[in-house]
Amino acid sequence: MLAADPLHNVVFSLHVYGGTPDVTTLDTNLDRLKATGLAFLIGEFGPGRNIGPSPTNLAPADLMASALARGIGTLAWAADDNNLANSMADDDWFSLFYNLMKAYTGRRR
Repeated sequence: MLAADPLHNVVFSLHVYGGTPDVTTLDTNLDRLKATGLAFLIGEFGPGRNIGPSPTNLAPADLMASALARGIGTLAWAADDNNLANSMADDDWFSLFYNLMKAYTGRRR
């Protein structure tokens, strides 16, 4: 892919879901990927509450801390994807927040 782009202006996006069950696995994967020298970021990750189509218990705050420690950027896939009233969420679907009106701490509530 890089050879096809003479400017080498490519950024890859790592998606972290069920194949990454814990921080140890994440750290190993990030270290291996960073060692390739490719430009990448974590472009999708879930809420870490063992829900969604590819569930994991890896907490978003742990994922972001591991990425930050390695100088890797992150983008959350969806802040609130279950469309409850008043920007509230629950554990029935894919949401990183329970209440979008409160500051994010990485903790459940």
